[in-house]
Amino acid sequence: MTHVKRLAVCSFTLAAALLGAAPGAADTDRKAHSYYIVSAPLTDVLSVITRDTGVDVDFDADTVPYVTSSSINGTGHELIDALTRQFNLSQFEFNGRVYLSAADDQQTRIIANEARTSAEIREAVEQSGIDLTRFKVSETANPNAIVLTAPAKLVGIVEALVASLPADPTARRGKEIVVMRGI
Repeated sequence: MTHVKRLAVCSFTLAAALLGAAPGAADTDRKAHSYYIVSAPLTDVLSVITRDTGVDVDFDADTVPYVTSSSINGTGHELIDALTRQFNLSQFEFNGRVYLSAADDQQTRIIANEARTSAEIREAVEQSGIDLTRFKVSETANPNAIVLTAPAKLVGIVEALVASLPADPTARRGKEIVVMRGI
């Protein structure tokens, strides 16, 4: 069996080298690539796509599925989107890196910042380049918090981002009473 696995991975690598760019040459994700995968772990497929297209991918899952008898084509992001749909993965992008994980490996956390409202927290996360529309975000009784259900890495990034938000200089302060005497 070990011999068959190695042969399948070699076949995939050979097919990728013949159909895609030369090994080690990364382009800007504008060029379409075509692959026929005989049998290979998803991690190997992603590493070849990363090598050929230049798209930076971080894959995090407890079990690695096998890609068998599949044909995929498109730009780097289109290839990753196709694999995301095929294997029911969660995907998000932050700072030029695409993060993939199993869709059922998600966490739910309450993320709060006493200086910001929940709408301001959402806006700050969106401005950082994270698209929250793919994940469940809801309100709490606390007007300064959101509830986020997402992959563990995304939850960690959002928690760090929200914790690093500076205090809002236009935030309401206590009422000031000015007493003028002698007028």
